[in-house]
Amino acid sequence: KVGTPGLSRALDDVLDGALKAGDIYGPSGREIISGVIDDVRTWLNHNSALMRVRSSVLHNDLWWDNIIVAKDDIFLIDWESMKTGDYAEDLAFSRVMMDYVSPRYPEHKFWRTQRKEDIADRFWNGIVNMYAHEFEDESLPDRLRFYLVLQTLRRLSDMAYRDFAPNVELITIWINQLPGFWEHGVEPIESRFN
Repeated sequence: KVGTPGLSRALDDVLDGALKAGDIYGPSGREIISGVIDDVRTWLNHNSALMRVRSSVLHNDLWWDNIIVAKDDIFLIDWESMKTGDYAEDLAFSRVMMDYVSPRYPEHKFWRTQRKEDIADRFWNGIVNMYAHEFEDESLPDRLRFYLVLQTLRRLSDMAYRDFAPNVELITIWINQLPGFWEHGVEPIESRFN
């Protein structure tokens, strides 16, 4: 089963890099990241039983370049990073990577038009609802909130320690999304205000 000590260590592992990305963002970046991490740690300490789910096989690199949609089927490629863990982690990685554009392959991007966070949230809410229903997994939305934060912090940390210049636009998107990911997960945007 997935355990909270490992999840706490995962937060520790990305903290310095995420805070460095927060400094790239601007004066409030470090404050935003620190506030969310404090909230997540408190929540994790009070909800450790919720996070103890049976491990599944994870793709661990589930983003748009590794998903092929064919006429009658969907295929996942590039399984070299495979591991075991909570399947909510794979779902969170996909949502966070929706905004990523490879510096090597700028044509490989999800958005062909201006990005629209409300559309992304509605899309992922449908997937989360399907998984929760199909696997009778009532805790998925709460676990997903945790993994959305963890995956965002990992991406920020990666961006801060890259050999090439960090993508300030992407750092800005991810830091701006971080509090919403923690507070709301991927609920449809309308439900946030009802």
